[in-house]
Amino acid sequence: MGVPYNILVRNVAVRINALTGATQPAQLEAAYTVTPLTAPDVQESSIFPFSAILDAILLAEQKLAQTIAETKDHAWRAILISQTDLLANNATLPAQDENGLSIIGVYGDVFDSTNERVLSVQPVEVIQRRLATPTLWKIPIYHFAMTGDSIVHTRTNVRIEVCIWDYLNQQSAIEANDDMLLPDVLEEAIVCGAIAMLCRDDEWLTQAAVYATYFTETLVAIRGGGTEVKARAA
Repeated sequence: MGVPYNILVRNVAVRINALTGATQPAQLEAAYTVTPLTAPDVQESSIFPFSAILDAILLAEQKLAQTIAETKDHAWRAILISQTDLLANNATLPAQDENGLSIIGVYGDVFDSTNERVLSVQPVEVIQRRLATPTLWKIPIYHFAMTGDSIVHTRTNVRIEVCIWDYLNQQSAIEANDDMLLPDVLEEAIVCGAIAMLCRDDEWLTQAAVYATYFTETLVAIRGGGTEVKARAA
């Protein structure tokens, strides 16, 4: 990773004709390469303020992150990975990670909080029988099941690997022109997703629809477990 958010901002801004004072090629080049772009640099558009561009980029990134998090065993889940706090047997499945950030997507591995050994899934009835007869088992049992909104398991405490994406954290990152969170290969997808959102009333509808198609194709590829994202737009 290493693409600054400013690259995304200027790619979106140039495609919606939002760069200030860019009426000639030399002016366009000068306006396009400003780093980082700020509100005074993006005023040409009469319908999209600078903040709307930033919000659209974050919403596109959020959608990609959600799709990655919903695709179990996808390689890019590692970028979003976190873990829950300690969970005892019969604990309620949490909506937040150990730092209080919202969990997105499906749960990952469940592991013992002491030795980090991964637990295997078993039917609830099997786990309950083993919990009811602890003296019959001469070796440690590492089993769990999720039932309703709870987790049952055979260890003292476990943690669950989870994915997180926090809007306020990423809002601070884009305002500071930090690097984008997701892999560099998704730069174009984020740009396409942001442009797809930048339509209002009867303006920019055709362009938004075209870029929405590019963005959707990437989401479909991710849901299929893919990490190769083909170029979509010039």
